[in-house]
This record gives sequence, C-alpha cells and structure tokens, in this order.
Amino acid sequence: MAAHRRAWRNISTSIFLFIAVIAGCLFAEEIGAPAPAKIHKSGNISICFSPNGNCVNEILELIQSSKKTIDAAIFSFTSLELSRALVEAKNRGVKIRVISDNAQADDKYSKYQYLKDSGIPARIDGSKGSMHDKFAVIDNKILITGSYNWSQSAETRNFENVVVIEDEKIAKIFADEFERIWEECR
Repeated sequence: MAAHRRAWRNISTSIFLFIAVIAGCLFAEEIGAPAPAKIHKSGNISICFSPNGNCVNEILELIQSSKKTIDAAIFSFTSLELSRALVEAKNRGVKIRVISDNAQADDKYSKYQYLKDSGIPARIDGSKGSMHDKFAVIDNKILITGSYNWSQSAETRNFENVVVIEDEKIAKIFADEFERIWEECR
C-alpha cells in the first residue's frame, strides 16, 4: 500500500511539473519583462494600437520621463500600473492633476480615490454628460491622446489607439482645454 502511494505521488508530481513547464512556456511573455510597445513613428508623432500592442508601456515611459507636470483627463482610469507610475512621478516632484468622469470615478476598479489618497489632486467632471476625453499633457510639450482608456481592457481586449504628439503648440491647446474642464470640475 505504501509503495502504491509513493508511486501515485511520483506520478502526481510529474504531471504537476509537466503542466507547470507547459504553462510557463505559454505565458512566459506575461511573466517576464513587458515587451516594448509596438510603435509607429513619423516625425514628432507616434501611434500604438491595442489590444496587445503594449501601448501601456509607451504611456509608462512618458510618465517616467516627465520632469515638471502631467495633466490627465481620462474617462476610465482603472490601471493600477499607470496610477502607480503617476504616484512615483509625484514623489519625484512632478506636479500631477487628474480629471475623471463622474460615473467612472465611482467604478469599483477606478483609481480616482487611490490617486487622491496618494496626494494627487484629482477632480470629478461635473457636467451632465460624459467627460469622455482620454488625453494627458506632459511637461507642456508632449500630448498623449487617442481612444485608449487607462485600463486593462484597453490594453488586452479593446481595439483602441494611443497617439503621442511632441509639439508644444498642440500640447498647449490640450493644456488649455484641461484648464477649462478642471475649473468646471468638483
């Protein structure tokens, strides 16, 4: 009986190890370092498409390279990775402000309260309609825009896009729009 149990334990262990090795091979990309974003560039414009274009990495790199300011108006902000990057930037001395849609800020996965609790000024849109914008202005010279919400769904399930424009004049137009919305928020 004991020999039978040892044999079964060896077989069970072998099966478990086999499954673990196969799973490791199938999901190695998810476990390892994130792949670089699949970026298309032309002059001062970069474009990334999701799902699975690693657009989140492009946004992360821009947040991590910020020096002075980040103003973000994001309809659905549920990405823990991006919210942590904003907190890290704040801790480096970058001035950050975030606007979220009123209905989206109450979502159980929303990072609105996390950002506020981390000392980042965050406001909720007060309009009767949706604050459906998805843009960020970095250091008053880089614009991140497109259909991409800062969420896991945008990265892995939805067909979305990120457009990065490095142009102070265009960034200023969006910075002015951010200020207009910020003043109307609660």
